[in-house]
Amino acid sequence: MGLNAVLGPSLLSLAVLKHGLLALTYLFMGLAARALLPPRAAWWAAASMVMLPPLGWSSLHDQTHTVLVTAVTAATWWVAIRLVQAPRPARYALLGLVLALGLLSKYNYALVAAALGAAALSVPATRRVLLARGLCITVVVAAVLVAPHALWQFDHWHETASAITDKMELQSQGGLLDGLGELALTLLETLLLWALLAAWAFRGAWLRRAPAGVAAPTQAAPWARPLLARYLVLVLAAFVAMVVLGGVTEFKEHWMQPVFCVLPLAAFVWRPQLEGAPGGGRFTGAVLGVALLFFWPPPPTPGWPGCVAGRAS
Repeated sequence: MGLNAVLGPSLLSLAVLKHGLLALTYLFMGLAARALLPPRAAWWAAASMVMLPPLGWSSLHDQTHTVLVTAVTAATWWVAIRLVQAPRPARYALLGLVLALGLLSKYNYALVAAALGAAALSVPATRRVLLARGLCITVVVAAVLVAPHALWQFDHWHETASAITDKMELQSQGGLLDGLGELALTLLETLLLWALLAAWAFRGAWLRRAPAGVAAPTQAAPWARPLLARYLVLVLAAFVAMVVLGGVTEFKEHWMQPVFCVLPLAAFVWRPQLEGAPGGGRFTGAVLGVALLFFWPPPPTPGWPGCVAGRAS
């Protein structure tokens, strides 16, 4: 509404909003990474999200709520990491704000919040921060902001549940293999490009231990590795449970986008020695190459003046 008031209800206002949210996604993830990693590795952790096709490619051509929830998810990681590093009342309040914004953006943010919360409870250092008295501030802020929508949702639960189950294409019988296969394919479509280019760039450095004297995130933040690892395990387990217990047989790439956008950060936290690895130049070149490929505008189609405007939307 604010952009429409300034720019008018136009494709321009939509494009400014979308690209602004994408910029915030990379910014917030960069801030989260910088809190744990040296500058070069932090840049890789944030910039290489462009190699996740739903975020690097599809977000430019499609998506509305997913772009918003991904930006809020990146902000959540930044706020959570900074909160653990230095618990303060203002940061507990900020955590409540991002949790509320995430839930109001798109319902699948609940998986991000639940997995992050469960992972934090499983790590002693993060559990102490999460269960401190400041959590009351988080709960109050989130509850106040979500309450109006929650009241509306209470009166429209059946319509919402029906819409969600239709998108997931639930099958009560014979859908287990189909669901697991669809999940595996969607995960590959989301993560394979990043994994292949990272493996090509750093090669055997992924398997080598950090040499003595390398300042690893585990030294300054020993909770970072288990927190990120357990979060990823929990979200993957949740997707498998959706298939096995819920009969879900349909998965879409943009469902994975906010959930797995933290994967590059987790990878570089696990392998901090990559900061000085010989393949760093190759990886930087790969990131820039993919970004240019995805962001380079296609030529307009002859006889279709609306194609450029359609891309802007």
